[in-house]
Amino acid sequence: MSHLETENCQPILCDVRVRSSVSRVIDQCVKRWGSVGIIANCTGYGVIAPTEDQSEYDLRNQFETNFLGVLHILQCSLPIFRTQLHGRYLIFSSTAGALGVPGLGPYCATKYAVEGLIESILYEVDAFNIKATLVEPGHVRLDDTPGDGAPFKRQRQQ
Repeated sequence: MSHLETENCQPILCDVRVRSSVSRVIDQCVKRWGSVGIIANCTGYGVIAPTEDQSEYDLRNQFETNFLGVLHILQCSLPIFRTQLHGRYLIFSSTAGALGVPGLGPYCATKYAVEGLIESILYEVDAFNIKATLVEPGHVRLDDTPGDGAPFKRQRQQ
């Protein structure tokens, strides 16, 4: 990932399911830039299957990634934003956080939870000039393969 690094960008691996990983990344950013003005959370994980067919692993992984990941980011960064008396969160949710979708029940539940959390947090931090923007993109197709998508292209050509 070092090829992505610039003066204004420092790519750092972070597992949002692990609070210490989130804390480490935020600490590294504050150390490098002295403060943090905006935090974007673009993580998301969903299993497309009927709810009854999803394993406990799939259910927990969706909640740990989508909900606890956001919670960890908030818990680790709010003290910094409060001290600065400003900050903004850019939280990517989903239209699935506003309506149920067949085959995505647990995923929808995680996104509903995120939206409730963000709405509640905004009341708690308003006096500190801390804001949040909740983005609800619609369905986005992601190839499982990084790069040029060659395996996907080969599969479609067969």
